[in-house]
Amino acid sequence: MGNRLAIFYKPAIVEEIVSRLSAGETLAAICKSEHLPSTRAVHQWRVKHEKFATLYADARQCQAHTIFDTSIDIAMALVSSDEVADKLGYLGVTHQRANVAINALQTAAARLAPKEYAANQKGGGIIAVQINTNLGDGKTPEQGDNAKYVVTIEQESADGE
Repeated sequence: MGNRLAIFYKPAIVEEIVSRLSAGETLAAICKSEHLPSTRAVHQWRVKHEKFATLYADARQCQAHTIFDTSIDIAMALVSSDEVADKLGYLGVTHQRANVAINALQTAAARLAPKEYAANQKGGGIIAVQINTNLGDGKTPEQGDNAKYVVTIEQESADGE
């Protein structure tokens, strides 16, 4: 990557960057493509090109929604049938891994779009997803033959209650 030739600012490149960001891809992953600029160049473009800065900010907002939706997909896959979990691409994901992924995704969404997803913000709030693996019989889902996950989704009110 250190030997990459300079990539010039062009509408097609801008469109690809903002489109891929909106779809939830990270800037670091996008900039690994040989035909795209480095992350440093993208940040320089944000300063130099006002229109790009606006498109980039809008793409980051869309990215936050995509990331948050992904966290809900992971949670729902755990409580769904194997067929649904497989369709969503999360068949076989353990609850520990899912919790780590959900927390990371929700944190990212909150940082990208704090008005919509940050806890204790007026006008919104993060939806807390808790995966309960103790089903009252002392067994976790791994221990019980027919045990199922229980997902609790709560939305904090605008005043933090």
